[in-house]
Amino acid sequence: MRKPLLAANWKMNGSLTENEKRLTLFKEKLSNLEHQDIVIFPPAIYIPQTANLLYNSDISWGFQNIFHESMGAYTGEHSPGMAKDYGVSYALVGHSERRLLFGETDHQILKKIAILLEFGMTPIVCIGETLSQYKNHETLDVLKRQLKAFLDPISCEQQDLVIAYEPVWAIGTGKAATESEVQVVHENIRLIVSEYDQWDADLIRIIYGGSVTAQNSNHFLAQPDIDGLLVGGASLKSDEFISICTQ
Repeated sequence: MRKPLLAANWKMNGSLTENEKRLTLFKEKLSNLEHQDIVIFPPAIYIPQTANLLYNSDISWGFQNIFHESMGAYTGEHSPGMAKDYGVSYALVGHSERRLLFGETDHQILKKIAILLEFGMTPIVCIGETLSQYKNHETLDVLKRQLKAFLDPISCEQQDLVIAYEPVWAIGTGKAATESEVQVVHENIRLIVSEYDQWDADLIRIIYGGSVTAQNSNHFLAQPDIDGLLVGGASLKSDEFISICTQ
């Protein structure tokens, strides 16, 4: 049985005052939800505050991005070891904004996944197609390429890794794919994973991200191959994210 994962990606939003109010409420309302995992992704500068406020709760926290080396002359970057110093157990890898705005390649993403697994952390690997690729019916071809880039070279010995399907055309646009449409894609992702002998497709969690709200979240979560949600804008609205997690 795959345990649902609900993740809040704050992106480049927040302040010390806002964070304290939001995280305090999350700790009060979302602790002791044993049937699911919850992880918060604040901007890296707020990780110490997040770790302090969520300490001794069942809520995890993670980095929105990570570097693929453990140390060195890489100005502005953060290593997995630094993240672990603050209790970080998850990291987003290959988010569409990192791919499109910062030019991250499949090869760079592979190296990030590898070092996270080396440090015993859980990568949430984001994959997804653009609007033009979607319109041209290239979704599965794009996903196969993105999956092959890390499923082929990474050997899995019950290692924890999450796949997040986030169609780029549905992120921050208010245009969410339908739950049946997403279910078909997730089912196909699981079939692709099953082609790699070292990965157990029945165990791997595949979550969905793309204009998720309290109104549509339960429809997505009701699908057999949707194992959780990567929530963006709605996670900045405390009541809405709490509603998504407690429906």
